Amino acid sequence: MIRVTRLDGSELLLNSDLIETVEQTPDSVISLVNGHKLVVRDTVAQLVERIVLFRQGVHLCPLLKETLSAAIVQKPSQVDSALRGS
Repeated sequence: MIRVTRLDGSELLLNSDLIETVEQTPDSVISLVNGHKLVVRDTVAQLVERIVLFRQGVHLCPLLKETLSAAIVQKPSQVDSALRGS
């Protein structure tokens, strides 16, 4: 889910998997796969950044869990190293 801001200033959480296209005309128009359109204040660049960050978080979460699980059986100094990737 990403946070978007409607033209009236209200915020909305949007399932980014439902986004089909995003256009800058001059407001950002988000077209959803179900045919609905949302006009928002956020720029296309901001929307893309939020989607990328959200997807990275979804895909990295299992890796973080794996790293932390492995770190539990290690010494505290090794935990710090594991989390830093060194």
